Amino acid sequence: MKCSRYKRLYNELSVLGSGCFGTVYKVKRKSTGQEYAMKIVDYRDVNKDAINVLKNLSHIFTENVVKYIDYWQEFNVYYIGMELCVESLESVLSLKVSAFGRRSAEEAMNLLEFLISCEIFSELLECIQCLHDLSPAVIHRDLKPENVLIACNAGKWCLKLCDFGLSEAFDRLNYKRDAKYLSPEETNGQTVDYKTDVYSAAKIGENIFDIQVMDE
Repeated sequence: MKCSRYKRLYNELSVLGSGCFGTVYKVKRKSTGQEYAMKIVDYRDVNKDAINVLKNLSHIFTENVVKYIDYWQEFNVYYIGMELCVESLESVLSLKVSAFGRRSAEEAMNLLEFLISCEIFSELLECIQCLHDLSPAVIHRDLKPENVLIACNAGKWCLKLCDFGLSEAFDRLNYKRDAKYLSPEETNGQTVDYKTDVYSAAKIGENIFDIQVMDE
């Protein structure tokens, strides 16, 4: 479903993907020609504070997170315009083994791949720390490789977290998150804090370094 404001302001270019928080489109704003990612969530049992949550998230200005550009609700549909990023950590990790000449993930990394993997993981931790250092702190609660995007800022490639805060904005939405990256507290419906993101980061680290250090 697309509302008149969406069609009036944006041209829809392509589908970028879909997941538990709706479908994401690549769009172009008609007035400026600027391209964005537009997440469209058909959600009828909404958190009454969702718009307020999105408003607060849109005030976060840091290179470590994807910027929320625009947001509105019409006819039980939420539209969330975001900074457009070209790739995700998920897509990079799917190519990393072959890109460095390894025959499988079980084969040991060479020094160059190991150092690059260390840099990726270090930057991921910086992104998470950025959210936790905000006042009030933001707990992501859905960290996984596909929610770690890659953008080019001033000629430099960097990681950016996306979908942060959406679990709070749409807390009654019946969606399935990837259990592989969820902390035990999330899985058991317990109260969570910043440690739940630390757990998820460690699980992502297992993917980055092709190791398993935590019991399932």
